[in-house]
Amino acid sequence: MEKHITDLIFGKICEEPDKLKHEPSFIKTNAHNPDDKIYLKTQTGVYTARIGNLTCCSATGVFTNIHQSDAAPVATEELFSDIEIMLRPYNFVKCRHSCIINIDYIKEIIGEQEKEIILLDGTVLLCSDEYLEDIYRALRTGFISITASEN
Repeated sequence: MEKHITDLIFGKICEEPDKLKHEPSFIKTNAHNPDDKIYLKTQTGVYTARIGNLTCCSATGVFTNIHQSDAAPVATEELFSDIEIMLRPYNFVKCRHSCIINIDYIKEIIGEQEKEIILLDGTVLLCSDEYLEDIYRALRTGFISITASEN
C-alpha cells in the first residue's frame, strides 16, 4: 500500500484512502480534547497540567516555561521542541523561534512594524514576522501547520 499525504499528517486513518473522499468523518483536525493532560518533568518531580489551560510555552536556556490560565508558570526540564510537537494538535502555533501560543487564548494582534499578541489574560508576546502568517491562517481556518524547532 502506498503512503498518502493524509497518513503523514493525520497518522494512518484507514486502510482504504479512497474512503476519505466519501467519508469526511475520517479526517480530524485539531480533534484532541482540551481536557487531556500533559505530564512534565520538573526539578521537583512530575507536574500534571490540563492542556486546555495552557496559554503559551517558551524556552529559556535548558528549561521550557509552561504558562497556564489557572496556575503559576511552571519550569520543566522537557525540551521545547518535544513540547511543541506534543501540543501541535491542540491549537498551538509558533509566534517566535522559542515560543508557542494556544490560539484559543489570543485576544488581539496589534502593532504596525513589530506585532504584539495580546492574550486573554493580558500577557503580551512579541511575534516574529516569520510566524505571523501561520498564526493568521490558524485563526482563520483552525488548521495549524507548524514545524518543530531544532532546540
